[in-house]
Amino acid sequence: MSGQFKNHDKRQRKDDPPLELLPRLFDRMKRGVWFRVLPTEDTFDDICDAMNQDWEDLLPLLIDHGLLACDIRDDVKNYMFKINTWELFQTTHRETLDMRRTPVRRDGAPRVWYICLGNPDYNNPLHQEKAIKQKEFAYQEFDSSSPKDKLLARELRAKAKEILLSNATARIKKAQESKEKDESRDKVLKQASDPSEFKEAIAYALALDLEREPRLDRAGVNEIEIHKRNQVNEQERVMILFTAKLWGWQDPSLT
Repeated sequence: MSGQFKNHDKRQRKDDPPLELLPRLFDRMKRGVWFRVLPTEDTFDDICDAMNQDWEDLLPLLIDHGLLACDIRDDVKNYMFKINTWELFQTTHRETLDMRRTPVRRDGAPRVWYICLGNPDYNNPLHQEKAIKQKEFAYQEFDSSSPKDKLLARELRAKAKEILLSNATARIKKAQESKEKDESRDKVLKQASDPSEFKEAIAYALALDLEREPRLDRAGVNEIEIHKRNQVNEQERVMILFTAKLWGWQDPSLT
């Protein structure tokens, strides 16, 4: 555990809330070293190695905080570095995390983002990589056997499972709502395409004699009252809107 994090613990009052999980993970990184945000195969210079955590557990937390976004194209997942969210994160936690970030572009390839805690030992990650090749610099070796590190790993794994479960539940709910909407639309379309549903109403409408007064209602029992109003009243307006909605008014699937 870094010296800066220990100092935070010392000056933290008993009634202060505990630090959030993600800042505690970043604080696990060695100061002055540039670490790649997104890991690549066969490398050990990314934040997962710096935190001594698994990428599968760290990724859901980064996405949940909005620091990374997932873009799926042709069944391939690509993760994007969200600059604005990183700026907000750094501003929010500037009292506990002195974090810097910088992009690196190699031979026209997409930008690769690096972060560093504290003053970097090298101006940029390329100079750092050059020093490594010349054996002038080496990454810190981590010991994952300490109880605190194991506790942090378990907490991260539990949080990752919680986020994944919440996302899965939201997707299932959305799919159910979409299915119910489709079933409702299909019902309206079926009614509209089935003449037998409206045969009686159509026959009654065709048999109406609008010149005849007084007229009986559809049941043939009561007389229809003829009024001289030019506008519908509130009750009639509600019934008109209800009928229009029932028949698919404002339903984009019927346009």
